[in-house]
Amino acid sequence: MISKHAAIGLDVSIGSNVHIGHFTEIHDNVVIGDNVVIGSHCVVKPWTIIGKGVFFDDYCISSGDNEIGDYSQIRYQSIIARNVKIGKHVFFCAGVKTAYLDHTGAPSIKPMIIQDEVFIGDNSTILSGLFINPGVVIGAHTLLTKDGNIPNGIYVGCPARFKRLMNAKEIFVRRERLKKYQLIKDNTGV
Repeated sequence: MISKHAAIGLDVSIGSNVHIGHFTEIHDNVVIGDNVVIGSHCVVKPWTIIGKGVFFDDYCISSGDNEIGDYSQIRYQSIIARNVKIGKHVFFCAGVKTAYLDHTGAPSIKPMIIQDEVFIGDNSTILSGLFINPGVVIGAHTLLTKDGNIPNGIYVGCPARFKRLMNAKEIFVRRERLKKYQLIKDNTGV
């Protein structure tokens, strides 16, 4: 269902069972996979690719030239800057922000890459051009300023510091939740 109050640009590819909320703008040359929910008051700028089963919550922004992997969730008021590649099953809590410009105002030359199964806590900020390994957990209100994160590592603080590795039980519980989410999206589309 696409709201009659949504604005859809040119050359937009929309998969099956897609929900687009009120007053959302989908700009030109956007690709949206199957079973995607895009909330109200969102902006999806050109050359964004949204994979299948993605949940893109109210008031979120994709600044363009981005990829959001299958079954990822971008929660309320998060902002994805330009040139960000997000893997599968990534979770942005509310208010997460990624940066595109450095402290001088110059755009990042290299893309930001967030690998599969990364969890980013509320109101965290990721600086431009960073690489985040699979399974990394970034705590709420954390500022990630550099590469070098360890897969399945937990990072907290401003700037981010390594806290510890997730244990086997934590990894198992998270993967089971991700499987359930994917199963629900594949079977119901919502």
